[in-house]
Amino acid sequence: MLFQDKPLSEVIEELNRYRSGRIIVMNKDIKTLPVTGVFATDDTNIALLTIEQSLPITITKITEKLVLLSAK
Repeated sequence: MLFQDKPLSEVIEELNRYRSGRIIVMNKDIKTLPVTGVFATDDTNIALLTIEQSLPITITKITEKLVLLSAK
């Protein structure tokens, strides 16, 4: 997947298509953060870690099937 200045909410929506679980953005203010990157579809966890390192967000993994993104 290739994204250039796409809102975080759109990127997460696309990543959710490739997961058996759900990624949920908890804060409205981070939904519009721009994301640029190339991510493999076979391991969305790597994509999430990369996004976490480049944006002011925190990932909370409740289970393998439920991941929450929140503002730092």
